[in-house]
Amino acid sequence: MIISFLAVGALAAPVVDGAASTGDDTVGVALSEPAVAADSIINGEAAGSDDWPMAGGLMMSLDVSFGAHQLLLDTFLCSSTLIAPDVVLLAAHCVDPEALNYSMTFGFGETEILAMGWTREADLTYWTEDMGTGFPDDAVPVTEARYHADFDIQALEVGLGENHDIALLFLAEPVLDVPLGVLPTVEEAAQMTEGAPVTVVGWGQQVATGLFEPPPAGTYGIKQQGESTIAGLGSYEMQIGAEVSDVRKCHGDSGGPTFFDVDAASVGKTRVVGVTSHAYDETDCNETGGVDTRVDAYLDWIDAELRDGCATGVRSWCEEPGILPADYVVTDDSEPTGPGDTEDTEDSEPVVDTGSASETGEGGGGGKGCGCDAPGAGPSVGLVVAGLLLALRRRTGSR
Repeated sequence: MIISFLAVGALAAPVVDGAASTGDDTVGVALSEPAVAADSIINGEAAGSDDWPMAGGLMMSLDVSFGAHQLLLDTFLCSSTLIAPDVVLLAAHCVDPEALNYSMTFGFGETEILAMGWTREADLTYWTEDMGTGFPDDAVPVTEARYHADFDIQALEVGLGENHDIALLFLAEPVLDVPLGVLPTVEEAAQMTEGAPVTVVGWGQQVATGLFEPPPAGTYGIKQQGESTIAGLGSYEMQIGAEVSDVRKCHGDSGGPTFFDVDAASVGKTRVVGVTSHAYDETDCNETGGVDTRVDAYLDWIDAELRDGCATGVRSWCEEPGILPADYVVTDDSEPTGPGDTEDTEDSEPVVDTGSASETGEGGGGGKGCGCDAPGAGPSVGLVVAGLLLALRRRTGSR
């Protein structure tokens, strides 16, 4: 499915104390024109913008309403990874309209995505604790978000299942000065085994809390990294970290990457093998590690969406339309194409095409969010989503 946007947002963000279709497998949300602009790592360490520079945060500008009451909110929502100069990989629940609305209003109100943006800023506490406005200065507008058509927040399975929690963002202009996350081949992914070391990155909670308990100030919305292990491998998902002492993910890390080093002929050996998705069981992130969507299970879907984005003129960089091979070199003199072919987008206002969904993905829609919100000083996107997901996990776990 497809969601289109102009601008700069299942583990989403919490509060801190103090559809259009392009095919059978895709849902999209489209934006009329570009505008400028989650779980957290537990037991990890601080990371700067230059540490795992392909990792970034999804920012969202939202219009949340309950009857006559309205809240305009600019917030950090999920972690993510740049896998092409104009393409970001993340979780479907981060941009799915239904999941996002449940995370914000529990289905009793309405949530409209006004804009989306992608940032590499390491400290996003201004948007999680201080209820900041606007987007970080480096934020690149998102023109379209696409998520797997089979993702369903209502049918989310706990443990290791097949949830199709994967999505892509198309940026209004290419980012040409940042190393890209490299996706594994099927053969490389086959090297993963239980107990194998991995590295995780995210902006989520650094301290596990109760369901409606906000994380302490200064422990959410700050980029973290850490070494962990693959605790369990399924065909479509894998668990990262199992013990309380392990480095593991929590709310706000949703959509973020898990990196794994492979034995390959390429100069670069590190691959993005996982996308943070949901809690492993009803204990949330208090006792065990969370679950990632396996990237290798969706390589065909990713490649098809990348190529379709170029074929339809939605993407802003198409020197190589499909999944980039390892060691692919992106040059600074690459010519932008499509909606991102513009000199200056810094002052553009967020605009969203709210038209009906269409087979070609030209309609509009909302963005999707999961149960992994980011903590903030006001109403927490993360806490609400976390409550929803936990309720869903308990329901599915009792079947």
